[in-house]
Amino acid sequence: MIHLFRGEVYRILHKRSMYRYLAVVFLGVLAITFMRSSGLNADSVVDDAGTLFQLMPALLGGYFFTSIFSDDLTSKNLITLVGYGTSRTKIIITKLLLMLVFTFLSFAVLTGLHLAAYALLGFAATGPAIGYVLAFALQNLLLTIGFTAVAAIVVYGTQRPTFAAVAYFMLAFNVVTMLIRAVSGLLDVDLSSRLISGTAGDIMMGLLVPGGVSAAPWIEFAAYLALAIGAAIFVFKRREMEF
Repeated sequence: MIHLFRGEVYRILHKRSMYRYLAVVFLGVLAITFMRSSGLNADSVVDDAGTLFQLMPALLGGYFFTSIFSDDLTSKNLITLVGYGTSRTKIIITKLLLMLVFTFLSFAVLTGLHLAAYALLGFAATGPAIGYVLAFALQNLLLTIGFTAVAAIVVYGTQRPTFAAVAYFMLAFNVVTMLIRAVSGLLDVDLSSRLISGTAGDIMMGLLVPGGVSAAPWIEFAAYLALAIGAAIFVFKRREMEF
């Protein structure tokens, strides 16, 4: 698995399109921030962080999801990996680890840029404000990983890059969440708090409220990941490879 991980890291780091895409996203965020500088206030660094990071499961997570998962389907590299005896379980775990590493690094860079831009504009974040910004970043990082684990079921169940991308972006843009909430409203059952988004929100609030840190939402999130990964492994092992 280590050799597969290293090979994938090498492949992704040598994608020029990644650097171009990330440059566009990061520079776009900075440009919008500086264009809005005349309307900023002391609370903007926190308020804008909430909006900014809500977009990142789609903008950053979406790019890395397609690069890490869908590229293998498009290039038929998945067939080669399995053909050479690579465990399907190892493939899935490696892909999720890659997603975690690259999204964590990109979220970390974006957080630094966000805080630095507001500091340059004269609205440097204080200790509590930094805590809020970091909490927003963590919440959406967790959502990105959670959405990836769920979409991986579609990736390895259908082995169709288009279906995989659609599944991920429907999760990232909260389409699935809104549909479930609509159904739960019709059935008069509260499911929203038990969705991945609700669990990630509970984790964020636990970090922000004094004495609010609880292991329960972390355990629930870990259970979501375990179930999704288990389901992806199950369908992948029973799905014939598409040649």
